[in-house]
Amino acid sequence: MEQTGTQQGQYIERDSSLRQICHLNYALQALSYFIGITIFIALILAYIKLDDARGTYYEQHLRWQIQSFWKGLLFLAILLVIGLAIFALTFGLGTFLAFPLAIAWYVWSIYRIAKGWLYLTENKQLFNLYR
Repeated sequence: MEQTGTQQGQYIERDSSLRQICHLNYALQALSYFIGITIFIALILAYIKLDDARGTYYEQHLRWQIQSFWKGLLFLAILLVIGLAIFALTFGLGTFLAFPLAIAWYVWSIYRIAKGWLYLTENKQLFNLYR
């Protein structure tokens, strides 16, 4: 069944809107290093637009952004527990040992934003949603 011009226009408009949302979300994620609340705005926006993106190329990016948030939060929680344990066991003297873990989280989170944003810009697939 062929699409009419109106249907094609609606798909193009929807895809353009989803593309803008994905770019906005990556920008909000990057901005969260300076203004922390923007990460929550990006997460909420990704969840809201996920149904609209179902079956499109942009679904990958929204899922990538959502996964980045939750995996990053888990990583930070583990980092906090390890940091507190190191602090307690060394009476505060070993806190510098937790510093490399914090740097690892920072590098990992920048990698997730950069990879997703670059792939979006280059129209490349992040992963296969339907393996």
